Amino acid sequence: TDPSKNYILVASAFYLPRVYGLFKKAGWNVHPHPVDHHMPKTLSLKTWAAVVLQRLTPLAFKQACLEWAGSVRGGLRGHIS
Repeated sequence: TDPSKNYILVASAFYLPRVYGLFKKAGWNVHPHPVDHHMPKTLSLKTWAAVVLQRLTPLAFKQACLEWAGSVRGGLRGHIS
């Protein structure tokens, strides 16, 4: 594994911003490729609202809070660029 080479970073779209920041801060040349999107590729406002309301659960809120907290913590500690 050579950090100067190009790598494709495949990660869930939900986690990708934090993971990408970690790799960039470590000096790796990564190209992000998000997967596991939780929204349809094309949707109307009505469909979007239905999907969002369906996913508003305590577990989803907890996961989002933990991810945001991890991103803030990593940024404050200088681990994420």
